[in-house]
Amino acid sequence: MSICSPSRASILTGIYPHQHGIVDNYHSFTKSNLGHEFNTAGYATAYFGKWHMGTQRGSRPGFDRSYSFVGQGEYFDTPFEINGQNTQTKGWVDDLTTNFVIQELNSINLSNGFFFMIGYKTSHNPWNRSNENVRGLYDGDTSLISPNFNIKAPYSPNFNGNLHSTRYWKNYQERDRIYFENITALDRNIGILLDALMTKDLLKNSLIIFTSDNGIYHGEHGLRDKRTAYEESMRVPLLIMDGGRMVSEKITELALNIDITPTILDYVNITPKKLTPQGKSLLPFLHHQSEIKWRDQFYFQYIKEEKYGPFINVEALRTNTHKLIVYEDHPKWTELFDLINDPYETTNICTNEELKNKLFNQLTIEKSKIGL
Repeated sequence: MSICSPSRASILTGIYPHQHGIVDNYHSFTKSNLGHEFNTAGYATAYFGKWHMGTQRGSRPGFDRSYSFVGQGEYFDTPFEINGQNTQTKGWVDDLTTNFVIQELNSINLSNGFFFMIGYKTSHNPWNRSNENVRGLYDGDTSLISPNFNIKAPYSPNFNGNLHSTRYWKNYQERDRIYFENITALDRNIGILLDALMTKDLLKNSLIIFTSDNGIYHGEHGLRDKRTAYEESMRVPLLIMDGGRMVSEKITELALNIDITPTILDYVNITPKKLTPQGKSLLPFLHHQSEIKWRDQFYFQYIKEEKYGPFINVEALRTNTHKLIVYEDHPKWTELFDLINDPYETTNICTNEELKNKLFNQLTIEKSKIGL
């Protein structure tokens, strides 16, 4: 699911939302996770920044120590809960998170290894001006229009009504400038963390994974959110640094957020005692194994929420070449895209009955594989 809490729970456990039970952004998460596994194996563990499982408070389950905030927090001066104790702070939230990570690196015994998980608030909206180092960096710049900007989603054909009005376009551009400011500030914080690891001679023995819990629409398909099954929502960065070295090649196989847990456990050779991940370890790709049996398709699900649209259940099958999107009780909204020739999903080819029926059958098979 391409929304915050379900995706984060899947990253922490390696299992699908319908199995770990977090299917919206409004409930606490207390089940066994990667933190528990590393604790059991004797590692120092800590969680930093955005946890966002509803308005859950207190120390983060599974982790020895935590420096986190409630819900989304605020970009400036947000209260952090340090090991569950409310503490007022001053400054930009992701700078503070980074400072807490470095503080922990400098104060605890890391001789038996450590597992840190960091949840930056950036780039979650509403976007405020970021720290002073990058403020105004993109003033005067204009973002480009994506090829699918005018291709409206079938469930939201009149989104905003005046998406291309002068007023909206001005606001759209300003939001994008602030968004990119935030991304740049986040980039700098990651550089600070890498420098800190290098200074302590920890980088060469560390596995670092950078990813996101979901993507977001910046006007594509006339949308300004996430949740549904277009590429901008479900496709996110996945960067892996092994021992201070970036994996040099671009891997095009279909990786999922449920693959993070088995990859990390495989890397440190921990046999999970509390988890049964449904994902697959990505380690063979890092080790350049020549023959890897891998998935060529996967199932996507969005379960409608009470507070946010589109107020409809969505399912999709994403293969290496195509995508089928199904909207509950609205067969006329069904979408089928050729992702090789149409990566921006501008042309619905669901009139291809043979291909559509084939993908419908494969969608049913994928659902049965994961217990749906």
